[in-house]
Amino acid sequence: MKKLLFLLCIPVGCLAQSPLKTSELNIFKNGTYFIVKEGNVAAPEGKLTLEAPTSPLLGTYWFATSKDYKITHIDFDTDTLHKTSQAKNLLDLTAANTGKKIKISYAGGKDELKTASGMLLEFIKESAVLKLKTVEGKTLYINGHSLLDLLVEETPSEQFQKDTLSRFARIYLSKPISNTPMKLSYMHTGMHWFPSYNIRLLNNKQLQLELNALVENYSEPIANAELTLTVGSPQFMFGKDTDPLALDYFTGGEMYGSGSGSGAGVDNGTYQTFAFANTRSAKATSDSESYEVDYSYSTSGEKTNDLYMYKLGKISLAKNVKTSLPIFAATVSYEDIYEVKLVDYIRYAENRSVTNDPDKRFDVFHSLKLTNSSGNPLTTAPVFVQDEKLQPLAQDQVNYTPVNGKVTVQLAKSPDVVVKNNEEEVLKSDKTQKINGTVYNKVTIKGSISIENLQSKEINLNTSKYLSGTITETSDNGKVVRSVRYSGVNPASEASWEVKLAAGEKKLITYMYDVMVSF
Repeated sequence: MKKLLFLLCIPVGCLAQSPLKTSELNIFKNGTYFIVKEGNVAAPEGKLTLEAPTSPLLGTYWFATSKDYKITHIDFDTDTLHKTSQAKNLLDLTAANTGKKIKISYAGGKDELKTASGMLLEFIKESAVLKLKTVEGKTLYINGHSLLDLLVEETPSEQFQKDTLSRFARIYLSKPISNTPMKLSYMHTGMHWFPSYNIRLLNNKQLQLELNALVENYSEPIANAELTLTVGSPQFMFGKDTDPLALDYFTGGEMYGSGSGSGAGVDNGTYQTFAFANTRSAKATSDSESYEVDYSYSTSGEKTNDLYMYKLGKISLAKNVKTSLPIFAATVSYEDIYEVKLVDYIRYAENRSVTNDPDKRFDVFHSLKLTNSSGNPLTTAPVFVQDEKLQPLAQDQVNYTPVNGKVTVQLAKSPDVVVKNNEEEVLKSDKTQKINGTVYNKVTIKGSISIENLQSKEINLNTSKYLSGTITETSDNGKVVRSVRYSGVNPASEASWEVKLAAGEKKLITYMYDVMVSF
C-alpha cells in the first residue's frame, strides 16, 4: 500500500501525442514565428485527424504529403480532446484512482476527523464529490474539498484523463496510407527575439563586437527543432490576423482585407504540396578575477533574398520561458572620432536678418566608428559599451548595417572640444525673381565655424552644417549635399568636413550660401 500526499505531486501537463513533431522554427522580431512539423502518419481508411493550432495566421496553414498521395479536402471542427495529465493536487489524485480500493480521512462537522474505506466508484469533477462504496456495502458521498489524506490500497495511479474542447483538422486522402511522411507548416504569434550587442574595447584600433538574442516563447513547447532567427523586414500583408479555420463561428470574410497568402515551399522531389489555408563559448581564464575578452565565435547564417537568417541548430524551448542565446562575437576595427551637427539656427528665410549668439556652443559627441567586418549584417538593436577593464562607458543603438558597412556608436558629450558657429550677410542682390507669383531677392550669407581642441591628444572631428539655402562655397574641402526637400523655395542643404586637430589646436572653416527671401 502507498499513501499519496498532495506535496508529492509534480504538476506536469501531458498532451495527447501527435505523429507530427516540430522540426524547424523561424522566429521574427515582430512577435511572429514560422513553424514546421513533420512525421510519418498512417491512415488505413484514408482519413487522419490531427489537433489544429489554436490561431494560425491568415493564409499560412499548409500541409504537404508524399507525392504518391493526394489530400482531397480537410474539415475543421471543434471536438473533445482527451488528454492524460499528471495529478497536481489531492483531488486530481482521487480522480486518477477511480475504481480502486481506498481509505480516506476527511474533515467532518465541528472539527471532527472522520475516516472511510471502500471502493471509489466515481469522482464527479464538476462538484468535486466522491462516490464511495463502503466495506459495509453502503454508498457514501463526500465533499472532495474536505479531504485530508488518501491511502490507495492497490497500485496507485498519478495520471488522470482531462477532457477539453479543441479544434481538429480531419484530413481526407485519395487512398489509404501507411507510414507516409507528412509536413505541416504555419505562422503564429507568441514568440519573439530581441537582439542586443555588447562592445568591449581591446585597444585604440580594435574592439570585440558580440550579439546575443533573447528569445521569448509564450506559445508552445519546442523540442529538438532547428532554430532560425531572422533579420529583416518581410512583408506580412495581414499582420497578425487569425485564419478563419481556427474559429468555430461564421466569419463571412468581413474581417479581412483582400489579398492572398503564400505557402512554405517544399522539396517537390519528396513532397506533393497541398495548400489548405482558407484561401559562446567565452574563454574565462583560471584566474577568477581575470577574463579573456578577445574571443570569437560565429553562428552560421545565410542571406535569403532581402532577409538574413541565423541558423542556431537544434534547440529546445520550453513554453513561458525566456532564453538568451549567443549569436556571434568578432573582432572588428574602429576609429575614435568626434562628431558635431550644426543646425540652421539663423533661419534667414524666415527671420530676414542674422542674429548671432557668440557664446553659443554646439554639443560635440565622442563616438566609435565601426567597420562591420563580422561577416553578418547588424540589425537595429541596443548596444552596451565597455572599456578594456570591462567598466561601463555608454549605451547607444546600432542601426542596420550591411557587411563591410560602417556604423557610429556614440559614447558621450565632449566638453573639451569647443565648436561655435556665426554667420553674416555679405550681399543682397538687386535683381528680383518671381516664383509662383511671389517676388524674391537672393541674399548671400557667409558662415564660419570655429573649432578648438582643448584635449591633450589629437582628434578627428566630423562636422556637419545643415541649412535652408544653396551652398556655393566651402573651405577645407568641405563636401556639399543638396536634398530634394525644400523649405519654401529654398532647398535643404548640408556641408560636411573631416577635420584633424592637434592637441590645443584652433581652426576656422567657412562656407557661403544663397537664400531666396520674399519681400
